Amino acid sequence: MVNIPPCEVIRVALTSGHEKMSAKVCYEIGNRHAPLFWGDNDTFITIYNELMLIMLRKIHWEKCS
Repeated sequence: MVNIPPCEVIRVALTSGHEKMSAKVCYEIGNRHAPLFWGDNDTFITIYNELMLIMLRKIHWEKCS
């Protein structure tokens, strides 16, 4: 069991048709040794960190471009 006190989080939701991005998201978060949780409604949750948010936004924009 893991007990994490309330904190700000980053929630990553995967849209239909982009399921392969889950591997990229998990790899990038794990590569930074950050905790990663499977949330409700097919989301990934990690503890908020400004640099993590910037990296995840960059991945999103690379995929959309």
